Amino acid sequence: MKSSENFIEAIRNYLDSRAESDNLFAIRYADPSKSVEECCQYILNEVKRQGVSVMTNDEVYSLATHYYPKYNIIPSWKI
Repeated sequence: MKSSENFIEAIRNYLDSRAESDNLFAIRYADPSKSVEECCQYILNEVKRQGVSVMTNDEVYSLATHYYPKYNIIPSWKI
């Protein structure tokens, strides 16, 4: 499954805003090994894994921030 450009842009806007207001998150968000496109793929994979069709905005944004963890964790689809 592929993310729409509108979805990618919405996630990017959220993450940019979060990074502006949270210096610790900004450091994780600046990780060059991560990308918003891969973040969106992570979200889609998690939705599929959870077996749900619909999530709230807060649930989606929570997944987006979890893609940028405090510690460098390699997503399972990259192993």
